[in-house]
Order: sequence, then C-alpha cells, then structure tokens
Amino acid sequence: MNNEINNLLIHVGYAKCASSWLQQYFFDNEQQGFLNLLSYRETFFQFASTNSFDFESDQVRQNLLSKINQISQKGLIPVLSHEDLVGSPLCGYWGKEVADRFYSTFPEAKIFIIIREQKSMLMSLYRQYIIVGGTATIDNFLGINNTSKPFLETPMCLDFFEFDKLIEYYQNLFGKNKVLVLPLELLKFNQQLFFEKLLNFLNISNVPNIDIKPSNIGHQGLELMYMRFFNRLAGPSYEENLGRLVKNKFLYKPMKIISNLLPLKLHEGIENHWKESINERVKNTFNFSNQKTSHLIGFDLKELGYDC
Repeated sequence: MNNEINNLLIHVGYAKCASSWLQQYFFDNEQQGFLNLLSYRETFFQFASTNSFDFESDQVRQNLLSKINQISQKGLIPVLSHEDLVGSPLCGYWGKEVADRFYSTFPEAKIFIIIREQKSMLMSLYRQYIIVGGTATIDNFLGINNTSKPFLETPMCLDFFEFDKLIEYYQNLFGKNKVLVLPLELLKFNQQLFFEKLLNFLNISNVPNIDIKPSNIGHQGLELMYMRFFNRLAGPSYEENLGRLVKNKFLYKPMKIISNLLPLKLHEGIENHWKESINERVKNTFNFSNQKTSHLIGFDLKELGYDC
C-alpha cells in the first residue's frame, strides 16, 4: 500500500496560479493519468477547515487508503488539490498547519506548488475580490491608506507572498526531492516544459503533447469598476440570494456587452492606475524572499520578471 501512497500528489496552491485550469483539464482527467481523491471542497474541509482538536491524521489516512489503492490500480495518480491550502492573504494563515496535517497523514506523498510574480498576483486577486462582491478601492484593498476597520475590511497581508517560507517548510518536512515548485510564468511561456517537469517529478516518462487554453479569462478594467460600484447594492456574489440574481441579470451582463464595445484605452487607464498603486505598495518588499525562493526551487526568478 505504501507504493500507492508514494504516487499521491498534493497540490496546495497558490491562488490565481492556474488552479482552475489544472483541476479541470489535468487533475481530474483520467485521460491525462490523474484522478481526484476528494472533491476540492472536501479536500479543503478535511485538511484546512477541520477543527484542530478534531483532526485525526490516522483516521483520515485509514479512510482514504482504499480509494488511493483503487485509483492506483487503474494506473492513475491520486490527487488532492485546492488553491487555498497555503492560506489566504485576506482571511488568514493556515498554510503551516495544513502542511503539518498532510505530513502526519501522508508523509510519503509528493507536494506540488505553483507560484506567481507577486504584483501580477495582487492584480488578479483584486479582480477576483471585486467579482465576489468586494467594494474597497485598490488603495484600501492594499492597505495603502490604512483606513480599513478591524474585522470588517482587512487590507492585504503582503508577507503571505513571501514564498520561500512555505516552500522551505514543505521541503524540510517531506524532503526537497518530494516538493516541486514551478513558476506560473513557465506555464505561460513553455507549456510543454512545465508539464515535462511535473510528469518527470511523478516518474512519468511518456509526456504527451499538451496545448490547453487557460480558463478564467478576466474582466476588463471599466467593467470591474462598474461591478465594484454596484456591489454596494447587493450581497456578495457567492451568496445565493436575490441580490446576486439581480446583479448578474441586470447589471453585470449588460455591462459586459457595453464593455466590449468601449475603446481599449478606457480599460487600460483604470488598470494602469491599479498597477501604479500595487507598485507603490510593494516597492522592494519581495526582493530578498524571491532570491531565497530562486535558490530553493532552482529557477532564476529574475529572468521571469520577479523582483530580486
């Protein structure tokens, strides 16, 4: 049975690093040689949400062993995946505890982490924040004005994006050879090489030709500004309520149509303002961390556009 567990792949994040794309086209795709051990929601609940006093690694292991065996007997790799297993820059830090839970449950497993240049990630996170109902300006979101109210609107925690801390912790737990960290930028520039490294890490020598278009194409700047304004009129988009239906039908969809007809410069002007705010907030915050991360993962992140 241990041989089967050696094949277990645990993908822990980060958010906004092609997780939906990987989950849809790869991690839950038998044709690609993978199969989810648990649903994404179940994975998060089991390893991140469960009360620390109630989590029993031996029991979790026992409950999942038979399914791991079934998946492995099909010649497939069992996968546990959720982008927020590393924690959340807005909601809190649980990445270390999740790592401990994984190690106490499946110390034989292999860990997969995808990182992304921090300023680009912050831009993507702000977009997503608006889509799910956020109302803060970019400056308040980043904590530039420090006007957020405790427990109501928490600014972004930048130290969450110091990737070296989490990576080094996983390497110390599982062993450096059992932790693969790839920059998202590699997936953008050389999709085939990205998957060669992933499949070689899993001891799969036959790497298929892969050409998959990314999912989750973002909304444009003016459209997002419009959404943020109207988010104040109804509840968050993740709530199944009348407000969500009203926003989707009468606000967002018409704006999408109008947005596509507007000059690109209007969208770019708003997005450039957001980028300037992000640059002002970040400055040289991640230089040292990115240098350490480069050493830990064997990639020159500076060549990929990271601050170093």
